[in-house]
Amino acid sequence: MSRLSGSSIRRQLIVPLLSLIFLVIAGISGLSAWLQSSHTAALLEQHQQQVAVVLQQAAFPLTGSVLQQTARLADQQIVIWDPGAGRVVDSSFQALPDDLQVALQRLPREHWLLDETGAAPAHPLEWTWQSRAGQFQCRWVPSRWRPQFRIIMLASASELKAARWRAIWPPLAIGAAAMAAIVPWLLALTARWSHRLQQIQRLVSEIAQGQLQPGNTSPTAIPATTDTTAALAPGTGSADELTVLVEDVSMLGARLAELQQQVLLAERGRWIAQLAAGFAHQFRNGLAGIQLALQVHQTRCQSGNEDRSLAIMLKQLRLLESEVRGLLSLGGRADGIRTQFDAKQLLEDCVELVSPALEHHHVQLQWLDCPASTIAGVRDGLRAAIVNLLQNAVEAAGHQGRIQVSVLTAENQEIVVRVADSGPGPDPQIAARMLQSFVTTKPEGVGLGLAIVTAVAQDHGGRLAWRRHEGWTEMDLILPAVNPPE
Repeated sequence: MSRLSGSSIRRQLIVPLLSLIFLVIAGISGLSAWLQSSHTAALLEQHQQQVAVVLQQAAFPLTGSVLQQTARLADQQIVIWDPGAGRVVDSSFQALPDDLQVALQRLPREHWLLDETGAAPAHPLEWTWQSRAGQFQCRWVPSRWRPQFRIIMLASASELKAARWRAIWPPLAIGAAAMAAIVPWLLALTARWSHRLQQIQRLVSEIAQGQLQPGNTSPTAIPATTDTTAALAPGTGSADELTVLVEDVSMLGARLAELQQQVLLAERGRWIAQLAAGFAHQFRNGLAGIQLALQVHQTRCQSGNEDRSLAIMLKQLRLLESEVRGLLSLGGRADGIRTQFDAKQLLEDCVELVSPALEHHHVQLQWLDCPASTIAGVRDGLRAAIVNLLQNAVEAAGHQGRIQVSVLTAENQEIVVRVADSGPGPDPQIAARMLQSFVTTKPEGVGLGLAIVTAVAQDHGGRLAWRRHEGWTEMDLILPAVNPPE
């Protein structure tokens, strides 16, 4: 069930954005239309005044043909009126409207008076004449050609309105086109953002609910920036903040899933390791008794010192005791005094313990560089770890295989005890998890050998690493170096 309530982020974004864009575009378009309309009206007024001045100053006869040509240039009709006779002398009309002369006769006589200069109307006046042919805006000026005549100019109101509309519609059309283009783009853009935010919310919700399977946090489930939003980031392959946030949330989910698996494995391993360590602790007491009994028998029996089988049995018991100490180290119950000793001598002791296995499998062991190197720690625990590596190498090398052992000094003053085998290497299915507990491909194995080595290495401030190099599988027990005792 969704925990979202109220309006979505998309609606919270789109409503104010659309309102703001509409107001801005409407304001700009309206202002542009008003300015264009005012400019057109001013131009028409100036044009009419210029025509009026020309007609007023004309000293030639204003005949009907002259008036018609002037009317076509001025986009208005012209009438010569004789106020004294109360009649139309001439006009630019093809057919003079019947009601025009009647309308002019109804105007008072004072309407046609001139001022003191005799060059302008005493009472400048514009009036509207509504005829059957339409509505006209009227004005008059005196005539120089016949001072007793008045020149009346009649501008069609419909033509004036059409002229203004021709000036208004371009900015209004541009504003409407801008709105028609911006609204779909904004809807698509906010839909894309909303979808990506919903995907992020889903990922975070799954993480909060504990659904940490890596499949649920794959970054490929979230669409990256498309052409709609690519304009917001420079370059076609650039990632914006939402894309980076999606990747970070996906990596967070994957990392939490890995940590959850590690915690589960660590918890399971802890309980099993404690059980194994308890068993090993009891088993070690029995081994000590068996080893003591064999030593007493070897002392009392006259042929004990010459019987090689007893020596082999004691060596196998020491090997078994090393493995038991490894189990104790895994369970955190290892005991022993930390001392300093030579790494090569420890490696020689371990090789001696696994010598029966080497002979049995006809495995050739080769010593490489082993300079004098001093390490510090619990000798029994480190011996158990190295013996584990050697036993794994014998099994991996197989019949008539080869093993190389060496002690190296790393650049950061670390001692590397390396055990390499010529076997085929670990199974690719478990290679990445090979050092974890209970990971094995052996039918009879339990997957604790390398886990024991890792635990011992970490207890000594070191680590276990491995690699596949030139046909060899190299296992490195890396320990901190110390100065040799004086």
